Amino acid sequence: MMRFVVQVVAVVTFLPAGSAVAQLAPLMPSYQEQWSLVRQTPGCVPTEYPDFILVSCLTELTLRYFSRPNNPAHPGFVRRAAVRENDGAYTSHAEGRSFGPDEAQPAFKKWFDQIADLNRQMRESIEREHRGGAAPK
Repeated sequence: MMRFVVQVVAVVTFLPAGSAVAQLAPLMPSYQEQWSLVRQTPGCVPTEYPDFILVSCLTELTLRYFSRPNNPAHPGFVRRAAVRENDGAYTSHAEGRSFGPDEAQPAFKKWFDQIADLNRQMRESIEREHRGGAAPK
């Protein structure tokens, strides 16, 4: 019997342009490097939306959200992943990075929180299915 457990783990990294942390940027893939890497990954399919691009990588069980220039959170990306643990349970992780200036950080946090909330919604849906109940109205 496969056990489904959805745990939400959220990690946010803010790299405001003028901060000391931004000095680490060469060690971390930039927004453009992340975009280039995912575009070269077989099985990853992009879908364009007005203010972001969603890249579904089903073989990796990941969804990647890349802000577009008209998004107040730009440049930033969020990665959601389902991870199978050693005990067979699945956990859901969300992590994101903002490469925008200090004034863009509140917008990025709001955008990240909206995307990370999808993990909560997924967990609740799975729990309802295991209880055999329908979604509340």
